[in-house]
Amino acid sequence: MYEDFFGLSGRPFPAVPRVDHYYPGMAIESAGQTLIRCIERAEGAGIVVGPSGTGKTLLLMVLAEHFR
Repeated sequence: MYEDFFGLSGRPFPAVPRVDHYYPGMAIESAGQTLIRCIERAEGAGIVVGPSGTGKTLLLMVLAEHFR
């Protein structure tokens, strides 16, 4: 609907997070590096906790791409 009006190439707010829109902010990047270390060193379970909309799902999708 708004794509044509504003000249956008795609939907600006998709329902599912997209890995290509990941921005490595300090907090989320630190959590990602901690999870990578947990996985690579087989240190056990890593837990990411945060309120809705803080990027937890996107972080896990980025990690899945990292280990693919």
